[in-house]
Amino acid sequence: MTVSALGEGGSSRREGERADFNLFFLSPNAYTMAVLSGLWDYLSGLVLAAAGRMNRNRPRLRFSVKRVAQRAVANTFLRDLSFFWIKQDMTRGVPVIYNNFVGYDDVAHYTGPDTYEAAITLSAFDRHLRKLQRRARRHAPVRYDILLLSDHGQTPSLPFRLLAGDQIEEVIARLLGDSRERTGEPGRAFNPDRSYTAALLAELDESGAQRLGWAAARGRRALAAITPGEADQRPPVPPDDAVVVCASGCLVHVYFRGHAEPLPLEEILERYPGVIEGLARHPGVGFVAAARQFGDAVAIGDNGIVNLITGRRGGTNNPLEPYGRTDRWAAELAELLSFPDSGDLIINGAWLADQRRIVVFEEQSS
Repeated sequence: MTVSALGEGGSSRREGERADFNLFFLSPNAYTMAVLSGLWDYLSGLVLAAAGRMNRNRPRLRFSVKRVAQRAVANTFLRDLSFFWIKQDMTRGVPVIYNNFVGYDDVAHYTGPDTYEAAITLSAFDRHLRKLQRRARRHAPVRYDILLLSDHGQTPSLPFRLLAGDQIEEVIARLLGDSRERTGEPGRAFNPDRSYTAALLAELDESGAQRLGWAAARGRRALAAITPGEADQRPPVPPDDAVVVCASGCLVHVYFRGHAEPLPLEEILERYPGVIEGLARHPGVGFVAAARQFGDAVAIGDNGIVNLITGRRGGTNNPLEPYGRTDRWAAELAELLSFPDSGDLIINGAWLADQRRIVVFEEQSS
């Protein structure tokens, strides 16, 4: 269920994958257990979400019944589907099997990395993994080594919206003196509230859900009901003089439209006076980074500035200090700013030492 696989069309490998996908929906035991697990996760999610909103130590994110249903699909249904596929490939003796499990990532982002919800998600995954290990030892025609990889860690976080009362793009608009009305959420290149269920829908449509029986057809209708459509996710085309904000976690890229090349720091200061200073002073912003016209780059904080190439500092504080490993931060930021498609400005959320949380620009608890 990846974009690259969906684009392969009628390849022989794709036909085999589609056969396994169909087999899952035609298996009374596998499909029934996945649906029951999803329903239990959905009901549990509603109860735990209500309990979580009474916990004063947890950020109160926006609640949505659809969001709970989407989480149940990612956390249980896709997990059971993935383990079913792995077992099929093990039985055949496929030499290398790779799969993604998104359940813990999805739960931990919205509840926190060490909450009860995240812990039971990992426990359920561990139970399935033990079963898979036993199957590999007893029934697989070849010897399998099981390796677990993680794509990133989890740090407790606080949404910028809860700290500032506004989204980051609204703060930037005020600093620019832009009074145009803004409604809705900013567009996202990847939206976990849609992407997992949309991928499953695409597979069902490609396989022909009606041919898989009434259960698969009913499942497709349920998925369609909780998956936002493309029109709902496509942000309006901004005017040529607009500022485009692209957020992911605690990092934001800011693009000033109407310029063929990325703007250096000196030109941003001249064209948009007060913007960088206002952002650097904001309590939800840790630092603002930008490339200079001489080829180097700097990170600017409330009370200090540091050259990311030479390490030369100005002011009283190094804005990278709260994050630790300032040498590594400086090198990675300098490399990021050197890419032609990076933002004219890069903003990083503040580290809230008293809460042990990082400010993020999405609706996330970690």
